[in-house]
Amino acid sequence: MRLPRRHRPLLRSAEQLPERRAHATGRHPDHVVRGADGDEHAARSRGRGRRLSRALPGAGSGRRIARAARSVLRRPSGRPRGAARASARVLRRRTRRGRPAHLAAGAAGGGDDGDSQPHARQPAAHLSRARRSRPRARRRRAHVGPGTRRARAPARPRHALRAAGAFRRGSSGFAPVSRARTRRRARAGRTRAPLPPRGRCRHLALTVAAPAADDFRARAAAAAGDAALHRKLDVASLRFLDERAQVFAALPDAEARRDRARAVKAHAIASLATLLPQLEQRFTANGGVVHWARDAAEACAIVLDIATRAGVRLVVKGKSMVSEEIALNAALAAADIEAVETDLGEYIVQLAGEPPSHIITPAIHLSQDDVADLFARRLGEPRHATAEALTAAARRVLRTKFRAAGMGVTGVNFASAESGALVVVENEGNGRMALTLPRIHVALMGIEKVVARDEDLAPMLELLPRSATGQSLTSYVSLVTGPRRPDEMDGPDEVHLVVLDNGRTRLLADPIMREALYCLRCGACLNACPVYRRIGGHAYGYAYSGPIGAVIAPALLGVERVADLPYASTLCGACRDVCPVRIDIPHLLLEWRARIAAAVPRSWGERLLVRAWRTIAASPPLYHVATGAMRAAFAVVAHVPALAALLPPLAAWRRGRELPTFATRPFHRRWRERRVASPDGA
Repeated sequence: MRLPRRHRPLLRSAEQLPERRAHATGRHPDHVVRGADGDEHAARSRGRGRRLSRALPGAGSGRRIARAARSVLRRPSGRPRGAARASARVLRRRTRRGRPAHLAAGAAGGGDDGDSQPHARQPAAHLSRARRSRPRARRRRAHVGPGTRRARAPARPRHALRAAGAFRRGSSGFAPVSRARTRRRARAGRTRAPLPPRGRCRHLALTVAAPAADDFRARAAAAAGDAALHRKLDVASLRFLDERAQVFAALPDAEARRDRARAVKAHAIASLATLLPQLEQRFTANGGVVHWARDAAEACAIVLDIATRAGVRLVVKGKSMVSEEIALNAALAAADIEAVETDLGEYIVQLAGEPPSHIITPAIHLSQDDVADLFARRLGEPRHATAEALTAAARRVLRTKFRAAGMGVTGVNFASAESGALVVVENEGNGRMALTLPRIHVALMGIEKVVARDEDLAPMLELLPRSATGQSLTSYVSLVTGPRRPDEMDGPDEVHLVVLDNGRTRLLADPIMREALYCLRCGACLNACPVYRRIGGHAYGYAYSGPIGAVIAPALLGVERVADLPYASTLCGACRDVCPVRIDIPHLLLEWRARIAAAVPRSWGERLLVRAWRTIAASPPLYHVATGAMRAAFAVVAHVPALAALLPPLAAWRRGRELPTFATRPFHRRWRERRVASPDGA
C-alpha cells in the first residue's frame, strides 16, 4: 500500500534509510536491523511493507521521531478507513470550518451536532478547543425562516498537522504550535473568551497536583536515620536479588537473552512513529477504543469522561504505575468516584494513605506487624498474626468491590503492534478480575510499552518476572484483544486504551536519554541500589523512585524541580549490572549531572579552585605538599566546625557529608617505606 500522492514528498523509501529497511507495518526484515544505539535485532519479514515515514531514525534523528510521535498523540482522529488513509492521518490532518473533519459531517448532514457528543477516540478537551477555534464571524448566522436551507461557505483547509511541525521547541521543552498562536493573538488584542465547561466536559479542566519531588534532601535525611526502615528494605531487596541470581543462573544463554530483549526495545523505541499508529489500527479493529493523552491532566480527563458517561461510581484498579504517575485516584475522588486498589501491596498503602514505595512491591517499607496494625485500625479486623490471615481479610473486602465495580483500570506491561494485544502481567489474579468482571476496562500505558511483533513478547516475559521477583514465570499473563465477543461468556463490554506521553517524547527526542525508555519497570535497579536501600522510595517524592526514577523524573517533571535526584547515586554500577535490558543508568545520571552543572554559572572562586586543583594534581611534589596542608587544616576544622563557614565550598560540601579523617601516614609514604624494606616486592 502507498499513501496518497500529495503525502509522498513527506516520505522516503526504505532503501534510503541508513541501516534500516523495516516494513512500515513495524515488522522486521529478514536481515539484521540496527537500532538507534547500534543494537541488533534479527527477525523474519512477513507480508508486503509500505513506505516508511521520514521520522524513522538514521543517525541523530531522535527529534524527528519525537515530532512524529507527538503528531500521533495530538491529532483529532476518526475511524480508520483503510491503511493508507490511517497512515496519512499521522502526517497531516485537515479540518473543516475550524472543526475536525470527523465532526463537520454531522453538522453538514443535518444530524446531531458534532459538538454534542465527544468522539469515542478523542478526548473532549480537543473538541472544546475546536469550538473555540471557530472565528466569531463564522459562528454568527443570519436568521432564516422555516423551510429555508442555510447557506454554507465552501470548505477551506485550516492548518495541517505535520509530523515535522506540530510542536515548537521552547526553553522549557516542546509546546504545541496552537499555544504559540494563542499568545500572539493575545499580544495583538485578538483574544477569544473561552466557552464555559458544560455537560460531560465539566471535569476536563482539572489540574493534577504536582508531586513534591523538590524536597528530596529533607526526606532523604530523615529516612537515612531510620534504622527500622533500613532493616525492612534490606530484608526484601536482598531476598529479591538472591532469587534473581538463582533463576538467571538456571536460564540458558541468559546474557544473550538480555541482548535480544534490549534489541527488541531499541527497535521499538526507534520505530514509535510507525508502531503507535499500527497499534491503534489493530486495537480498533479488535473492537477497542484508543485515546491519546499528552499529559497527566488530559489522561485523567479521558478516564473521568468514560466513567461519567457510563455512570460509574466505583472503580477497581489493578497495578498501574501510570495511574500513580498521573494521580488518577485523586482525580477520581475529586469527581466523587471511589477508586479501590486491588493489588495487595497497593491496597495496603492506600489504606495507609501513602504512595507506593517500590515499583513492584509498593509496601516494601512496611513489616507484617505494621500491616496487622493497619488492618485492625482501618478494617476493624482482629489483629491477625499471620500473612495468610491478613491476605484473607483483604480478600473478603476486595471481593465485594469487584462485584460492585462498574469500571476496571489496569496498567499495560507490553502492547503488540502486530496484533493489537495488550499484555498484563501479575501474580495475584486481581488484574485479571479487574479487566474481566466490570463492564468497562480502561488500560493505561506509556508510549514506550509498544513492541513490534507478538514474538517480541517472548524475551520480555522471560526476563521481567526473573528480574522483578526472582520467578521463572509469573502467575498470570493476560492478553487483552478487545471487548467480549457475542459468543463469549465473560469479559468487558467496552475496552479503552489510553496512550500517554507526559514528557516521554522529550526523552525520545534526546539521543542520550532515549535509552531510559527501554525500562521494563521490573524494579531490579531499586533492589540493587545502596542509596535506595537507605532512604526508600518515598524520599524521591515521585511515582518512580530509585536509579531509574532519578533518570526519568527530570524529563517528566522538569530538571529544575528535581535537580537533586541525579545525585542520589554512588555510581557503583549495580543498577546497570542487574538491568534486564542493560540500561547504562550511571552514564545517564552523569549526563544529567553534567547538564545541571552546565546550566548553573560557576563563581570566580569555584573556577579558581578548579584551576588550582588541576595544577596541583598534575604535579606529584605539589600534590604531596597540598595533601599535607589539607590534613592539618581538616584536623583543625574537625575540632572547630565553625571554621568551615569561612570557606563556602567546604561549608556546602559538609551539609550532606561527614568530614573525613586523614590517615596519620598517607598511603604513598607507607608504600615507599614498604618498597625500601622489601626491594624484591615480597
